[in-house]
Amino acid sequence: MSKDTHGRTHRPAGLPKGVAGTYDRNPGTNGDDIAPPMPVHDDPDILRRELASIPQRDGPEYDGLRTRLARAELRQMESKEKHATAADMFRSLSETGGGTWSPRNDATPVVGFCHSPYPERSRVVAMPSTTDDFARLSMEYLMDNRDLLSKDGNYLGLWRNPADDRLYVDVSVCDMDAHDVRDACAKHDQIAFWDIQLGEEVIVNPDARSGQ
Repeated sequence: MSKDTHGRTHRPAGLPKGVAGTYDRNPGTNGDDIAPPMPVHDDPDILRRELASIPQRDGPEYDGLRTRLARAELRQMESKEKHATAADMFRSLSETGGGTWSPRNDATPVVGFCHSPYPERSRVVAMPSTTDDFARLSMEYLMDNRDLLSKDGNYLGLWRNPADDRLYVDVSVCDMDAHDVRDACAKHDQIAFWDIQLGEEVIVNPDARSGQ
């Protein structure tokens, strides 16, 4: 009788021939406890290399691969967020030009896809010169948009324009499905969304007029 890679026969004792999809019980189990093989999860390193090998990967045909990578990384994490203070985010704006942050609980997402489905809530201000100024501005924006920013998964989206040193602030939503995020961007006339796993912008519609 044939066996699978776990050394189990494909027709347990007592079951008639022709019964498919069953396995011999695992050693150490009691009675008729029959268990299938353990599922094989995606390896995030393999998925990351596969995506990185694609020069032009903005297209929707790669959203499934992006989503698999996000979910594979999430399985290795204890939380979708990490702690981040106003000082951390102010430093991020200076060093990288952007960030996603919740002043409500001092957290920033570490997995998923960020987009801005509320272009009417966008605000453009002078770049704060100190951490205290940034914290004050963030709390003011939080209070003005608390109906949205009080919800889990919603954050301040921050982008510093190097051309005029202005700070663009909006309500950013972080989701785990790149397909859904792309659809939301198209619906709300957004140029792109942000892939946290690869640290890159994914262009949806370069001709969108309402911003990112």
